[in-house]
Amino acid sequence: MKTILLFILSLTITSCMHLGMMGTHEGHQTGEHQAARETRLEKEVVMGDIKATAVFPPLALGKETLIELRLSSLQSGQPISNAAVSFHAMYFHQVEGGEGHDTHMMHGEKDSVHERPNTEHAISFDQEVRESSRRGLYSITFTPSQPCDHKLMFHVTAIGDEELTPELVIEATRNVASPQPSHSGMMHGFGGASEYLILGGVLMGAMMIVMWVTRGGIF
Repeated sequence: MKTILLFILSLTITSCMHLGMMGTHEGHQTGEHQAARETRLEKEVVMGDIKATAVFPPLALGKETLIELRLSSLQSGQPISNAAVSFHAMYFHQVEGGEGHDTHMMHGEKDSVHERPNTEHAISFDQEVRESSRRGLYSITFTPSQPCDHKLMFHVTAIGDEELTPELVIEATRNVASPQPSHSGMMHGFGGASEYLILGGVLMGAMMIVMWVTRGGIF
């Protein structure tokens, strides 16, 4: 009889612990779903014999992201080296109170180049991009510092000694989402005090039933 009651008590405790772990997984999956709202974006531009393919991954606030551009010959398919490439990013910064300018700048950023009325002014980031160890591949890392839409652009101005007129431009807009609050609790994902009370009540009730049936002899 005692063995059966102990078995029932262990099942009750295990079920409650499983419920808590489910809360943890659900909160984790929610965060992953929010982070995956945007997917990897690939864009292609052809100008003459030049084929430019850029890969713009999703951006995350404060996270370094690798952005790549591949240049190749449209006819031969061979990579194009020695290109003059620059990367440009722009976003509109929110100014608190509608006055003044932001003094916090990312590395490589220039001061505002355009201004909107009221509470926004544009922040620009410009940097030359060197060819990587792979021929025809030009890459750069970018770390967004503000949640908003970011306009990202590659400019190809020359191939070797030959200037491109007009220059080749390939661009995309990526959104940086605001950080989401965590829904996990203090213990394995329990969301609030009410869930602790329910768990405690279930465990206490199971223990009282066992003690009543065995009249305390089990302990």
